[in-house]
Amino acid sequence: MRIYIILICLKVITCFSVKPNPICCFPNQFETFMFMSQGIVDIGTGDVGYGYGYANGTIKTAFDGVNQLTYVHEHSQSFMSVWPIPVILDSIDILDYINNKQWRVYADGSCDKLDVGLPLYQECIPGNATLISEGMFAQTGQAMKTFMFHDRIYLDPYEITVTVIMSDNDNGECTPVRMSVSDSYVFDSNKNVDITVADIYDFTTGIKDRSVFTPPSSCDKGEKIEEAKSTKHSGRIRDILRNFANKQKTAVTN
Repeated sequence: MRIYIILICLKVITCFSVKPNPICCFPNQFETFMFMSQGIVDIGTGDVGYGYGYANGTIKTAFDGVNQLTYVHEHSQSFMSVWPIPVILDSIDILDYINNKQWRVYADGSCDKLDVGLPLYQECIPGNATLISEGMFAQTGQAMKTFMFHDRIYLDPYEITVTVIMSDNDNGECTPVRMSVSDSYVFDSNKNVDITVADIYDFTTGIKDRSVFTPPSSCDKGEKIEEAKSTKHSGRIRDILRNFANKQKTAVTN
């Protein structure tokens, strides 16, 4: 499972700035803890279809827009039609946008090095988002609103729905409590299903422990790779489904 977030993009890689001015933005430094679930159906072409899968897990993040750093620790289990046992994914991504460096650290201590490739933008609800609902958060008197919009994550178009609590102190600030991300309905021609839902159980402003942005010593020996060539990247649902389909197609043709 790889959520390209989450919080708007918080597997946090990037959201592009948009016009008109955003409705509200998340704080420029924050930490989160969230539970996520993801369902995928990949419809292959030709003789072999891809299959389907489901994943759930937790993600801890730290977003530092001031120093252009992000941290994401994902622990998840994936269940797939093409694999007999659950696939465990436990990885940490540390991104340094200023120096264009990314480290992916796995549970066994091994480390991959990658380029970031894109700048880091503040997480915002764009000005062209559609207001779906609004109400009050418990008895606090704070306004809670749900917005839906299309945005690009890693250049791919997604439909995003986000529920936020509006700040009482700053009209331009908000904090997320729930979101969903899907590329299933952006184009009518896309028959695949890819839906991720995240419930955000903890959201705090500021960075409590800056050491999370320091890669472990095992990364000193890590070899720089391309994203598509990461062997452990294949632990994610869509990659496993497509790798399985490719092997089946090769077996059929041979």
